[in-house]
Amino acid sequence: MRKSIVQPHSFSFFLSTLIVMKKIIDQEVRWGIVGVGNVCEVKSAPAMNLVPNSRLVAVMRRNPEKAEDYASRHGVPKWYSDAQELIDDPEINAVYIATPPEAHLPIAKLVAIAGKPVYVEKPMARNHAECLKMGPLAKLQMCRSMWPTIAVHCPISSKSKN
Repeated sequence: MRKSIVQPHSFSFFLSTLIVMKKIIDQEVRWGIVGVGNVCEVKSAPAMNLVPNSRLVAVMRRNPEKAEDYASRHGVPKWYSDAQELIDDPEINAVYIATPPEAHLPIAKLVAIAGKPVYVEKPMARNHAECLKMGPLAKLQMCRSMWPTIAVHCPISSKSKN
């Protein structure tokens, strides 16, 4: 297992926002991650258990063997091979979308419909039109959507600007 390069404080900028949100009335953010690939091995996911009042509860990957393997290696209690099942899990009160960009909008819609806060990995979407569709979804469901800063040198990010 690779060692995490993320420090707890690097994750706290959006965690503190989530804790005070209306949708999360208890004092703990219980994360579900849709798409546990390479970015979740050493960066964002390990930090979820390092920050106070934050816990990684479940992970999802389309390949059930890989989802189970990730959960086993990282001590995550639940795993799924279907995004909707993870989103519907009543123990999860915030969802992190770490899939390839083409899946961000459809999964963000599912999370918004469930009324849960969503954190979408960068780039937020494949293009400007998809980005514009995400904001109103969160507002309609009275939940918060957050996106990390776009990497300006990533080819898909530069296309999104156009």
